[in-house]
Amino acid sequence: MMNMNLPPARPTHLILDLGGVLVRLNSVAWLWSEADQSETMTGSEQIWQTSTTVKAYETGQIKDLETFYRAARHEMGITVDRATFFARFPGLIGELFAETIPVLTRLQAAYTLYLLSNIGEAHWIYCRDQLGLGSFFQQTFLSYEMGVLKPDQRIFRQMLQSINQPLSSICYFDDRRENIEEALRLGIYGLVTEGAEALQEHLYGLRLLEP
Repeated sequence: MMNMNLPPARPTHLILDLGGVLVRLNSVAWLWSEADQSETMTGSEQIWQTSTTVKAYETGQIKDLETFYRAARHEMGITVDRATFFARFPGLIGELFAETIPVLTRLQAAYTLYLLSNIGEAHWIYCRDQLGLGSFFQQTFLSYEMGVLKPDQRIFRQMLQSINQPLSSICYFDDRRENIEEALRLGIYGLVTEGAEALQEHLYGLRLLEP
């Protein structure tokens, strides 16, 4: 396996994850009514992460929120009322870390940036339009458009085919270790990174940005 401490060469193409790296991820506990949260609060994230409905949404099989809401009520037992769901769901992905825009602005001036994210359409539209992230990336690789989720190797292979750059020129940052490990198996240098402050520190350590 590739040495995690040093990239094979100075990368010129940077791949960034979205949730947990550039934006905070909000709790999904609100999807259950207050009366039910005592039973679901500790397990709500696990329920979400293992849900076949969420997987269908994030791979583009479920394309509209009405269908998602109905399926989520059936599979996950969410009890939040419909009006609250539709009002809050697009913002579930959270807000930007304080360092996100400054770091992206500096990186965009010196590197080619790509986004690789497990995400549904409504959440990407929120990030693109409300959080202003759409203009920073040369290309986005989004699970709902590609029909596959990280850490499945297919999403990485599709991305590499599209980027069409030497592996030695690529560096990847993601908050999930299993995603980084799968990328490493394909020869993509990557680092587990939680939050934009940690991203900035990695960039300083790799001398891709100056403090």
